[in-house]
Amino acid sequence: MIRCYHRPPVRIVVTLLLILLAVARPARADRPAAPATIAVIPLQAERRLALYGAPVASELAGALTRAGFEVVLVSDVAVVPTRAWLVVDGRLITAGKAVAIELRIRDPERAIDVTRLAARAATVATIDAATRDLAADLTAAITAARPCAPAAPSEPRVVDDPRAPVELPPI
Repeated sequence: MIRCYHRPPVRIVVTLLLILLAVARPARADRPAAPATIAVIPLQAERRLALYGAPVASELAGALTRAGFEVVLVSDVAVVPTRAWLVVDGRLITAGKAVAIELRIRDPERAIDVTRLAARAATVATIDAATRDLAADLTAAITAARPCAPAAPSEPRVVDDPRAPVELPPI
């Protein structure tokens, strides 16, 4: 058995080789996938409606999931995932006996509001029906905001027969 690892030049070369192997990553031909997750945050509400914030958000998240979107329901104290493409948040507001549900859809990467939606329930008892209507509007708005997928390849282009005569325009 040859014992050459105790020599400083060999030890340096082996150490550098191990460092390079640890740091080197294989090259990827494909680009990283675009974020596709939608984060839904429980709605903020005044004291009287605080109980309804999480169930309304859960209903909205369920509607988006049924529409085929990847959805994360974020708790009040959790951080929005970095893979989130859009964030849905909002608030519940009372106006007499009526309840207004206001939603904001925002793009966290560009820091802009994509759209705002609202619905109104005549009473607290009808808040679930207003939430279902708003969930349908939310699904439609997010479907419209979805980035276009790359187009499927079209029909192959037909090339004319190279032996066919070419007509030239007159001079």
